[in-house]
Amino acid sequence: MSDEKLTEAKKFFDERVKGWMITDLKRSVSAGNNFLTALGCLTYTEVIGAFLPKVNGETGKTEERRFYRCLFRLPSADEFRSLDEIIRDETTKQQGLYQHLRHSATHAYAPRIKRRARDGTISYTPVAVAKVAKMNGKIKGCPPMGIDGKGYFVIATKNYVNELEQAIDNFYKRIFEDKEPEWVTSAKTGIDFIARG
Repeated sequence: MSDEKLTEAKKFFDERVKGWMITDLKRSVSAGNNFLTALGCLTYTEVIGAFLPKVNGETGKTEERRFYRCLFRLPSADEFRSLDEIIRDETTKQQGLYQHLRHSATHAYAPRIKRRARDGTISYTPVAVAKVAKMNGKIKGCPPMGIDGKGYFVIATKNYVNELEQAIDNFYKRIFEDKEPEWVTSAKTGIDFIARG
């Protein structure tokens, strides 16, 4: 049964993750569907994380942990960890990228960051969604999410899709080619969650 689960997980990665998820995201970027691409990236980040081992210091609900298992393994992981810490420090209820971006994009169809000032006043910072963005004074090689030169929080969809695809290739290698024990175990747990609920 154990080998069957790994085979089932591989089929899911081949057909759904590397197949239609990445293909749909790339087509969406090409069509200029920035918001739908960002929504797909945030959602797929959580789905893919179901197949990955724990990350250091993970906390929160199951869905949140799965999201960070993938996000914190993308090439811009260091930037994401830093952004997550900043947002947790400056916002309500110590909530990070998952609550502010994934939830607001999915449930309110308007990604935003909710801030609470020391006097209790609440404000919302809108999140811009663009195909590419200029962050840290550069366009090429900038992370998929961050603060641009004008102080706006931006999700750069083309960059996000590129990093997600790179990471997926790495995850695939570690699980199905190198068969690293921790990664294989996590993939089997992930397929149980995805296929069986």
